[in-house]
Amino acid sequence: MPQICYLVKQIYNKMTQKKIGKNHYSFRESYYKIPIGKKKEVQEELCRLFNTSYIQNVYPKIRSGFIDPRISIIEGVTNIFEKIGITDVWKITPLK
Repeated sequence: MPQICYLVKQIYNKMTQKKIGKNHYSFRESYYKIPIGKKKEVQEELCRLFNTSYIQNVYPKIRSGFIDPRISIIEGVTNIFEKIGITDVWKITPLK
């Protein structure tokens, strides 16, 4: 009997973890386009956006991106990059 419950849990988890309609958002390529003179300014603004005082805490978000981020994050990052003239900020790919 316990084995049946375990199998039912596994099946349920697989059914609820479908990645339907989810996208991966990344701004890594845009981050590497930042001119050297403006890099410090952008880093400070990203730290403020992500509520941290260290840029090292932001690097994982730059490297790995987000899965369906909040609208406030999308708008915040887009505004930061538009201030320095980078308009095509996000690379959006569907999850497989």
